[in-house]
Amino acid sequence: MALAQNLLFSINMRIVILTSQKKFWLTLVAVIVTVTVLFFATVGVVLLYILYQDSDIGNGHNVVLGRDDDFHIRKDGKIIVSPTMIDWDIVSEYVVGLRLPAEHLECDGGYRIRLKNKKEYFVLHTKNGDVFNFISRDAFEGKLKELGIFNDVSLRYIQFENVWNHYSESYYKNIDYSACVPIKYE
Repeated sequence: MALAQNLLFSINMRIVILTSQKKFWLTLVAVIVTVTVLFFATVGVVLLYILYQDSDIGNGHNVVLGRDDDFHIRKDGKIIVSPTMIDWDIVSEYVVGLRLPAEHLECDGGYRIRLKNKKEYFVLHTKNGDVFNFISRDAFEGKLKELGIFNDVSLRYIQFENVWNHYSESYYKNIDYSACVPIKYE
């Protein structure tokens, strides 16, 4: 009888140990999953915060990174380079870039931004605040050569087509812009 009780006790202990081990492993897996989710959620929030912050480019100038069809440069609360910058480079004290002009519109009680398919170029001298705008690539590149920075500038001119093709599809689907009123920003 004592042997049977010892055997039964031994079997019960093994079941308890196995059950305890299962609980341990299930708890460990749950903790790992929870920590992983919290980690990636935190990283995601931090990246979004960083991405949508203004980027200081020197002398009080900030690249404003909000909607991706509304990138622009501000200084002291005023827009210095109008939206939308589609690519830019910083070379020494110059910010040079490509723009597709944006219209800010009030449409049926809602706010809209619409890009225009007009290639524009700009050069901002951050030390003295001068801004040069161009509608000709040749004139723009001539200015870069005059400033001695042409060979140092890296811009993706293909962005004109890429950005326009992306936004033109969504801008003109089922939207009647004839009732929209332009909004002026400074």
